[in-house]
Amino acid sequence: QNIPQEIPDAVIASPYTQVYVPVSYGGQFLEASILGVTEDLAPIVKIKVLEGRFIRNLDRLEYNCVVGNELYKQMLSMDGVSPLGKQVQIGKQFCTVVGALAEWPQNSFMYSDINHALLLPIEASFLLSKNVMISNMVFRVAEGTDFTVLQAEIQQYIAEHSRNLQIYFRSPQQILESAQKQSDILTV
Repeated sequence: QNIPQEIPDAVIASPYTQVYVPVSYGGQFLEASILGVTEDLAPIVKIKVLEGRFIRNLDRLEYNCVVGNELYKQMLSMDGVSPLGKQVQIGKQFCTVVGALAEWPQNSFMYSDINHALLLPIEASFLLSKNVMISNMVFRVAEGTDFTVLQAEIQQYIAEHSRNLQIYFRSPQQILESAQKQSDILTV
């Protein structure tokens, strides 16, 4: 969370976790990915709230969650009632649904599909399993940022604050180049 203070071109940073435990609602299993997030994720990857609210950093260790659009529709179809205020079981814990998200257009910066996800505070995600760790981080960067310089600054910051952590970057340019290569393969 301190990266934007230390590296001004990284305007907003949002780490997230991925948790692998079963999810159920009303006694029925849900096919959902679970993400531990901060409130900064929403503006970075352009998440919009349909009903209720998004995760707040003040939620911290509270078991409040937000459901992606497809998950929301699935829950709504079970009993015809909005899941807001209701409980979802995540592993052995219960979580209160405080928000539902509008349909989210996928992008290449997130490895998870927000539409099929259940999002909860990143701090609470660490309590769900001993194997949870921050595996990804997304950034909003200042306009005109030199990504090579930014990448070096972030690598230096992480090397100073973490041990033996390997990091990989995907800049907008890398994503475009990868998409172009895939397009070339498909048109051959």
